[in-house]
Amino acid sequence: MRHYVWFAAVLAAGCGGGSALDDEYPTEQPSSTDTQFTVDPSIYENPHTSELGTNRTRGIAKTIDWQKTGTETGTAYCAGAAVVDQVLRDDAENFYGVRIRLKNTKSGAQAFQWRIYFFNIKGEAMLGFNHDEKEAPSWKSVHVDSLGYATVTDSCRLRGAVSFRLFVRQGGNGDGMPDGFGKRP
Repeated sequence: MRHYVWFAAVLAAGCGGGSALDDEYPTEQPSSTDTQFTVDPSIYENPHTSELGTNRTRGIAKTIDWQKTGTETGTAYCAGAAVVDQVLRDDAENFYGVRIRLKNTKSGAQAFQWRIYFFNIKGEAMLGFNHDEKEAPSWKSVHVDSLGYATVTDSCRLRGAVSFRLFVRQGGNGDGMPDGFGKRP
């Protein structure tokens, strides 16, 4: 009991006093005027570019609204063996291109053949870079690891394409239509 009283007395004496470092810190708080700055709002209205040392202004980029036609995410092929996982579209100066990530849903490596058709606003087929001399896209091969991903890509050679259609087949058989669609005419 005697040690307990002695420990409580030492603890009370040590906690009641201030720190030796209190005198080293400033007593006044920093004001908010020390950290304020202002930005001229016209900077955000007219962005300037440094193209060849000129101060020309560039218009704000417009958002591209993609047509709701074509192959979309989640489309399945070859009895569900290949599924479209992601579609990335690109339109630069009215030239249309796509990158499509296919997912192998089966365990075990799979080999697929694919091709992409491009279409304009009227629904007319357009030439892509994978088209051969017969005006039809040639089949390209892709190997996808077990439960893995592969990316296929193509671009249209002509201006004005607004949509695309992906066809995937396995083993050189079939027309490559998505699962659930009828035969291609």
